[in-house]
Amino acid sequence: MANNVPYLCGGIFFGLILQARKSRVKARDKQKGGSDGLSDADVMKGLVYVVTGEHISASGKTFAKATSQYKSCLISDNTYIPFKDTATIQLFDDEVKNKKTDIVSRMSEFTTVFINEKKREWLVKAILEVLQNDVTISDDYVFEYEKGKVIRKSEVGNVEFVDFPLFLLSILSFILVNRPDNDKGRDTFEQWFYRESAHSEWKFESNVGSSIKQQINFVLSENKMFILGKTSTGKTKQIEQLSDFYRTAGLIRFGTGNKRDKEIPFAKYLEKAKDFYSKTKTLLYSEKPHSFYDFYVCNTLQPPFNIINKVDFCGPATYAAIENISASQLSQLSNFSIINGTGGIGKTMMLRHLLLSGIEEYSVTERLPILVSLKNYSSDFDLKGFIYQTVKSFDNDVTREQISGLLENGKCIILLDGLDEIASSLRDRFEQELENMTIQYPNNFFVISSRPTTRFLSYRRFSVYKINEFTKNKL
Repeated sequence: MANNVPYLCGGIFFGLILQARKSRVKARDKQKGGSDGLSDADVMKGLVYVVTGEHISASGKTFAKATSQYKSCLISDNTYIPFKDTATIQLFDDEVKNKKTDIVSRMSEFTTVFINEKKREWLVKAILEVLQNDVTISDDYVFEYEKGKVIRKSEVGNVEFVDFPLFLLSILSFILVNRPDNDKGRDTFEQWFYRESAHSEWKFESNVGSSIKQQINFVLSENKMFILGKTSTGKTKQIEQLSDFYRTAGLIRFGTGNKRDKEIPFAKYLEKAKDFYSKTKTLLYSEKPHSFYDFYVCNTLQPPFNIINKVDFCGPATYAAIENISASQLSQLSNFSIINGTGGIGKTMMLRHLLLSGIEEYSVTERLPILVSLKNYSSDFDLKGFIYQTVKSFDNDVTREQISGLLENGKCIILLDGLDEIASSLRDRFEQELENMTIQYPNNFFVISSRPTTRFLSYRRFSVYKINEFTKNKL
């Protein structure tokens, strides 16, 4: 292997993106219907839009030449490719670190428009292999591969689950911040690409990615943004807005660009679940139910070592306790969480709080929160059926097919309270059914509460949070 080959830079990243793009329309077919919107220059326009949020008006041979030179690691930027502009890079990096909705949405759109779904696993494996073998990247450098989860460069060979847009944003941010000199990737380009003559097109010839043997499973980010409005009858509506960049830029259309609205579904279930859980009796209020939030104070959560509130790619990670957590905030850190604590510390109350916050946030997230008491888990139903029966207890009109549809589309918050309360004879069965559900429906948000147990080792996808006791200031 040549010195500094492979070398991860913008041109190499862009070259791999092009190898994973959707199939091009044949030349004779393009003559009939115009551009297919998948040229190298079109993909570069999309990537610039991801970074800047702005449509560039460049077209013609000048921009196509600049795109080719960037891919070939001959230039680092130009007037239309501002990948060395300090202000642009700083703004982009800040948006990535803070997971701003706009930046995630733009990358989600980019992957939807340009990336061939059948090639995305290869693309991730190719990038992981480059990370592994690029000796100029420190082994301790961290990259985000799933919501709030980071992995060191030395551990990338263990990645099995990837949030595709967030992973690409993490890699792109690393490149723009740390690899401004694109020409350093020229040796890698020449080893991976060849051409038959000085004026012919470069062709890709490399087995990069083949050393990563494990299957890559994908957890996709949301690529829709919503605003709230009211109908003439006063009912809340969700108005879906999709970016019109790909329409105005003359590229492939992403959706119609039109606003579509719909009534909030599952209203009966949400109303009844909220009414049931928002009032409770306690030792202090034993005669009649009182509002849950009249006395509830949220415990802090101590995250595990690989979960941080804000990913800082340029400095050490910090793991401060998380205060006043909500369902949507916890889901931003991980889709699979265990809340671990001793008896009576407040685990069940926290899951009730997560349910109620999930109900309040439903109009924005579109994720249906479901709180399931595991002490009632039995052999009468499989886990999916048990979850459905919980929903049905509040709204008998909800069908199993509807819940299956929500799970298929990653639209559920599954709150499983009391892992340690499952009958010992059923625990192996529960663990197998849960594992099957998380594999089949990985885009949903799963939270389990439990007392400390060695069985956590079986839950390899789950991040374990310790629920902290109250400090004197909270009491």
